[in-house]
Amino acid sequence: MKYSKKLIFYIVILFISGVIYFYPREISKDFNGIMYRLGYTNYLENVKVSIQGNISKGLLKGDKFEGAIQIGDKKLTKISMRFDDFGRGNLFYYDESVGDYKSYGDLISNNMKDQFTIIVLEENEEKSGSSSWSSKDGLMISVLASSRNEALDISNKLMKDILVNELK
Repeated sequence: MKYSKKLIFYIVILFISGVIYFYPREISKDFNGIMYRLGYTNYLENVKVSIQGNISKGLLKGDKFEGAIQIGDKKLTKISMRFDDFGRGNLFYYDESVGDYKSYGDLISNNMKDQFTIIVLEENEEKSGSSSWSSKDGLMISVLASSRNEALDISNKLMKDILVNELK
């Protein structure tokens, strides 16, 4: 009898711990960051990034973010983003101006409450309706950076498992 009470106690503790661990956590945070273009040292813009939503842990899949992100004047709404093993999630959002979903780019982070970097997709002029990014001249945003060098360091650190060569 004593053994079964201990077993039930440990099962209850394990269950409660699991609920606490997987329960979505609210995030509402403003960040200052740097928008910069790779390969162009003179392209630099301060940008404010605001995050509102919930982050939940995944059991067999990566963490999940649901909510909205505002980057400067651009509001990305109805985001449901799952992070892969490299901390990368696609910023797939609802664009109210066209009434459809679009991809803004990829967000790479170990923890969205701290540093993260965003690969910004740009419309491809050669192919109508498509967008692309290049490690040679692509647009990036890094939060909690105060200079281009610091922004590059953050991006290279967070993307080290994805990149073949460091970003410049």
